[in-house]
Amino acid sequence: MKIASVMGVDELDRALQSLGRAVSGDQLEQALLAGGYVLEGKVKISMAESKTGHRYGKHTASAPGEAPAMDTGALANSIMTEADDEGALVGTNMEYAEPLEFGTARMVARPFMQPAVEAYRGEITDAVQIMLKRSIEGM
Repeated sequence: MKIASVMGVDELDRALQSLGRAVSGDQLEQALLAGGYVLEGKVKISMAESKTGHRYGKHTASAPGEAPAMDTGALANSIMTEADDEGALVGTNMEYAEPLEFGTARMVARPFMQPAVEAYRGEITDAVQIMLKRSIEGM
């Protein structure tokens, strides 16, 4: 199915309604998952990268402002992506994730989610668009 270019508001409205019918909830969910997986991967990579903070034996901690350093891998392994036809959620249930992301009165933040969203917004959007395009063209 090809989407024709539209010239007026009525044509645009009809084209968008047609697109809504063309893409099922499952297809939209898969597209949103693709974007979420991009973010999930980038977050995990940021944790695995070398850090510049204080060294404790074999472990080098993250410096303020860097993504948390990976020690056991528990935080990175807990990051998961879920989606439905309304949106995607990339997150973790680890209790210490929020203090790391936003900091505390005693610790400067080691953000890992928001910097990845900002740095890779284009790649995330591209992944969603590619999956939607494949869904539409495959019909």
